[in-house]
Amino acid sequence: MILIGFIAFIAIGSLFVFVRKDKFEYTTTLEIGTTIKNQETQDIGLIEPLASIVEKAKVAYIPQSYDEKTRVKILCSSPKDSDLVLLKSSGFNGDINHAKQHKLVVDKILEDHDKAGRGAKSKINSRILRLEYDLEKMQSDDLFAINVASLLKTIATAKTCSGKREKNKKDIFK
Repeated sequence: MILIGFIAFIAIGSLFVFVRKDKFEYTTTLEIGTTIKNQETQDIGLIEPLASIVEKAKVAYIPQSYDEKTRVKILCSSPKDSDLVLLKSSGFNGDINHAKQHKLVVDKILEDHDKAGRGAKSKINSRILRLEYDLEKMQSDDLFAINVASLLKTIATAKTCSGKREKNKKDIFK
């Protein structure tokens, strides 16, 4: 009886090991980009606060990516003192649905950041155009002619003063 129980236990254990699928953790890590928050002080900050990104993912993006057929449950978090957002889910080996659903959530987050990036890029481009215009104004022929005329006048005045000084030196040493 003990031998039959032992063989049955080994058979059930072996069957369980060979039939059971391995469970895997799927993790997607996003590093949040930075931008200059204040042009004058050059303060750098995240494009968007981590708490805001995590909340958007939990409330909107993850539920939008949920598929009733695959039932992949994604958890979103942010490690303390980091610029990272983590998406985690568990599944079995070879299950590509996890990667697809993670990608859907990541694409939504990237879409938000692209919008913020386009706004910052637009501000930078307008500032560059304004600086180029100011530079062109400074290099214009009229301004150059005025500066040359002013410089020539200054040189002439300096020569006149220098000539008088030399004459005064000669008069003193006579």
